[in-house]
Amino acid sequence: MAAWLRRHPVLVVLTGLLLLVGGSGAAVMLRSARLARSELHPPRIAPQRPAGEDAPAGLMEVTFTTSDSVQLSGWYVPSRNRAAVLLGHGFGGNRADMLPEARILAGAGFGVLLWDWRAHGTSAGELCTWGDGERRDVWAALEFLTARSDVDAKRLGGLGTSLGGVALVLAAAGDVRLAAVMAESVWTSFTEEAFLDPPRWGWISAWPQLAVFRHAGIAVDAIRPVEALATLGGHPLFLLYGGKDTWNPPEMRAQIAAAAPSATIWVVPEAAHAGCRVAEPQEYALRMLTFRAPDLPPWTAGG
Repeated sequence: MAAWLRRHPVLVVLTGLLLLVGGSGAAVMLRSARLARSELHPPRIAPQRPAGEDAPAGLMEVTFTTSDSVQLSGWYVPSRNRAAVLLGHGFGGNRADMLPEARILAGAGFGVLLWDWRAHGTSAGELCTWGDGERRDVWAALEFLTARSDVDAKRLGGLGTSLGGVALVLAAAGDVRLAAVMAESVWTSFTEEAFLDPPRWGWISAWPQLAVFRHAGIAVDAIRPVEALATLGGHPLFLLYGGKDTWNPPEMRAQIAAAAPSATIWVVPEAAHAGCRVAEPQEYALRMLTFRAPDLPPWTAGG
């Protein structure tokens, strides 16, 4: 055996490399599967109710239930101008993440509904489904608002970040009640996003993640915000991206722009993923307040 190895050094080296690559590939696949399981079960962080000047006037605790029987927990500030805005937080967060937007919009007279997505915060639900089930959360939130006497059902808007933006876009594609959508860091499809999750080894890392989600019963092939955006030509759309967002690279933003040619797109050069408000707080607030739909008053105190 030793003599054979000495006579075929190239084969020995190639065999060693194949074993090394195979072992590394298996390690990448295992790591990706573990990551996917953690993305199905985000850490539960209970929202801290704001107090004093940090709390929008009239803030109240509310609950509502989705069509698949998931009870969601939220806060609501009654509307003073008959319009209302849904606020959807990102993955792993909770409704308190959207308090800066809520304070601005509530100060302008809008009703605002902030809630924890399923499997987040204090809402029920075992799985984060990355838009597949969360669109039902949006529809339940719309049911809550349309049943309120302080809200005109024709004057509803939505603002979401990352997972929140994806869920709003998917929900709006199947529900005409959302008159306008403002969404940050919306990706093209869950499949394409899987290729951008580290470690980025193409199908070696993406396939295990997709397999884990499919095994959990999530319709990953139906989570395609880019196709949903293409159906929303009648909805005013304001899409925000960070210039340093590695989960939404320029080529992905180009696909989004092509799918939604009527959308207003703002790229904040120094912002990371879901970081536009942090990078440009004043400009973010101004653009949020002045964005509007034809049947909504301007999102501004002077409206």
